[in-house]
Amino acid sequence: MPKFKQGDHVAWGHKVGALHGEGSVLKKSAVEATHAQEESISYGVVEGVANTEETWFVVALEGGESRTLTGEELVLVSNEE
Repeated sequence: MPKFKQGDHVAWGHKVGALHGEGSVLKKSAVEATHAQEESISYGVVEGVANTEETWFVVALEGGESRTLTGEELVLVSNEE
């Protein structure tokens, strides 16, 4: 089973997934508080799985850009504030 599924809201940054660990679900405010010094945090919605091993995901980032990102750099973001 993949870490993320289509429609999941995620935060992406080079340290986000590694710091919070697999299976974490954070509020957006917690991501921003934890990574205040990191300017490279982006938010998006998972569009689907990108490889057969289910370790890379296609994510529609805010601003309209779609990128293929590793699940290790993503963390699930709760819809709650």
